Amino acid sequence: MEPTDWTQLGLGAVVALLVLREVFGFVLKMKKGENGTGEMAGHVHHLYKQHTQTDAHGVPPLVSMRITMAAIEKTQEKQTEILDRITRILDEMRHKPRERVRSGGG
Repeated sequence: MEPTDWTQLGLGAVVALLVLREVFGFVLKMKKGENGTGEMAGHVHHLYKQHTQTDAHGVPPLVSMRITMAAIEKTQEKQTEILDRITRILDEMRHKPRERVRSGGG
């Protein structure tokens, strides 16, 4: 019997070995009682509390006043830019007919 040439293994064999390694590692942890469910349950409970609590106004604590104010300021800045553009365009439109009349009447 010739020794196995490990360089000839295909991708499927490598994936199968990796899956088997993970399965056996999980089984060994379960036998030792190290399944990690207690730690995971703690994380899930913490996330549940974060996402379900609300303040007196019904706003979750994840939406802080700082985030809300930053969003309002950004919106106001965009609205100001838009209004400035509209005002500039309207001013240009208002002044153009006068210029045309002056240049046409000369």
